[in-house]
Amino acid sequence: MPDGDQGEQVIQVRYAGGEDVPDILYFQPVSYTNSRLSVADNFVDLTANDYSYLYSDSYLRTPGYLLDGKLYNLPIATGGGMYMFYNKDVLAASGITEVPTTWDAFLADCEAIKANGISPVYYSGVDTWTLQFFALMGWYSDYAPEDAQAFADAMSTNQKHWSDMNGFIDSIGKIKELVDLGYVQETYLSDTYQQAQQALLDGTCAFYAQGDWVVGELEKIDADKTASSIGAFLIPLADHLYCGVGVNKGLRLQERQEPRACAESYGSTRFSGSTAGIF
Repeated sequence: MPDGDQGEQVIQVRYAGGEDVPDILYFQPVSYTNSRLSVADNFVDLTANDYSYLYSDSYLRTPGYLLDGKLYNLPIATGGGMYMFYNKDVLAASGITEVPTTWDAFLADCEAIKANGISPVYYSGVDTWTLQFFALMGWYSDYAPEDAQAFADAMSTNQKHWSDMNGFIDSIGKIKELVDLGYVQETYLSDTYQQAQQALLDGTCAFYAQGDWVVGELEKIDADKTASSIGAFLIPLADHLYCGVGVNKGLRLQERQEPRACAESYGSTRFSGSTAGIF
């Protein structure tokens, strides 16, 4: 289970050298990692196994789990929604009575919060993965109206390009716009994911874009404050508001023959109805 960007780099180096690779790997979506790990060469094709008692066919037949129509990745958790989390007390103290549903309204709220002496938006730049949510939500405005598999195939074969993704490009501009307007804390390049959680709870910032898994982290710090003071809304980047859900992480079984039987035994147990029910 590699942790963060550095963990992923370690895994890539191990597979490139063919040494000390895990028998079972919990990793990113197949569509994301195929160019890095050569999925078909290194992992067991699980297509022949029947997982219909756990997952719908439409759920498994996505670029996160399939490569060339073959199943390599098995989800072990549902994807998390991506939202703008906010401190209710900060908004109330700044005279804001409802969450924004347009970008202009969001900027107006940021201005009111800044005028009240509080940094509106928090970026945790040290943990670079936390900066992706604006861009992901912008990309979803390009991606959502289309067929998921066809879109991924077109991106993978250079029929579509990132430069064609207007929502994605616009969202990156909005990330910078918030900095240019002074709506992001000055120390955003040196601040961390953990500091962001504390700032949101303390009310030293108003907004933090993150996946819904952050709720559990906030509850570890202060469950009562999380329940009473933290809310969430869809990031209002486009005319149509999308709720992005990700990511398609899952378990893969190593292709090497020696550990394969053991890995498959684990897989059949882990994905049995009784075990899955516990999870």
